[in-house]
Amino acid sequence: MAFEGLGPIGQIHVSVSDVERSVAFYRDALGLRLLFDVPDQGMAFFDCGGVRLYLGRAESPEFRSTPLLYFRVGDIAEAHAALLERGVPFESEPHVVNRTETTELHIAFFTDPDGTHLALMSEVALTPEADRDGSGLAPSEERRVAVSLFNGTWAALEREGRAPQDDLRMLHMAHASRFHWGEVGEPVNLARGEWMCSRVYAVLGRAESAAFHAERSLEICEAAGVGDFDLAYAHEALARARRVAGDEEGAAREARIAEQLGAAIADPEDREHFLADLADRLA
Repeated sequence: MAFEGLGPIGQIHVSVSDVERSVAFYRDALGLRLLFDVPDQGMAFFDCGGVRLYLGRAESPEFRSTPLLYFRVGDIAEAHAALLERGVPFESEPHVVNRTETTELHIAFFTDPDGTHLALMSEVALTPEADRDGSGLAPSEERRVAVSLFNGTWAALEREGRAPQDDLRMLHMAHASRFHWGEVGEPVNLARGEWMCSRVYAVLGRAESAAFHAERSLEICEAAGVGDFDLAYAHEALARARRVAGDEEGAAREARIAEQLGAAIADPEDREHFLADLADRLA
């Protein structure tokens, strides 16, 4: 039988200096599935969409490999935000590197513990101009802006010594994030956007607006069946708004509901974070 050319790539090798550390990064931070490892030989193998990724110590400098791997993701803004929370060091935010009439290629670069460059990539179908929403943004860009504004609002909330103009900017960012999520988000994104608006208004001492957005967050959760972490935080926001309004009885009632819901949060880290936040903020 005549040779007809090479077949698909079966395995890619990436040199690492500490296999155990790299396994933790690729498995726990990036979420790749570990197939098996051979600790005494300094090797570990992952499944990467049907291609085997081999992490191993190079036997000599000339065999050290430093490939640039691009990992496909569906929603690059969501993947970028999730990996940032897991401590993955990014060198760039998601950005467009190529655009055709029908698609955009989005890339975001990061590194592994040995400094090997890796990237997220997402090819996004463009919405026809006539069908785009009022912002004029493609859905992927809309999501990226919504996430960036939400994170910026959170950073502003934690900043000490804000000037009045900083408070106003923070408020506008919260509303802008909620607007963009309203164009492309799921109910959970909308509920979190309303919660953020409520938190900002509560911090600024504006009880009526804090209550309005807290109630909207709760309504969205109940209507869409969003529970767990987000439902607990909707009641936390109501408790905070009631306290700002001077309604201690109402604040205590909502705090009790929030505490009960918080104790049932499935993820242990989310549960611990919520209960600590509730105790600290409403003390």
